[in-house]
Amino acid sequence: MNGIDAVAFDLYGTPWRTFWQITFPQLLPAIVAGFLLSFTFAFDDYIITSFVHGTNQTTIPLYVFGALRKGVNPSTNAVAALMLFVTLAILLGGQYLLSRQARRAGTAGPSGVAGMIVEQQGG
Repeated sequence: MNGIDAVAFDLYGTPWRTFWQITFPQLLPAIVAGFLLSFTFAFDDYIITSFVHGTNQTTIPLYVFGALRKGVNPSTNAVAALMLFVTLAILLGGQYLLSRQARRAGTAGPSGVAGMIVEQQGG
């Protein structure tokens, strides 16, 4: 039992409420960063994908690479644009949530990932 859990226990907080109000918000930046890295690396690693794909399965990296062999067509551009927009939407949504949380908490100074880094380094 760490200090935060002990304080929540002393204030009659349930373990479930302690997790959702204290632990999960602290873990959320790491969860989002892990999701974005895994999302990006899933499209980056064509060689592993080509080794493990099934006979009647076509993953997005295999589709894009196969389409590039034949020449760039509009569907390849659409898949690339969709990947870019989904990634940017997730990043912008996370930035919006961080700035909204900072406004609610009444904190001043840089918000977002840069602000979190500065706060953790004590600067």
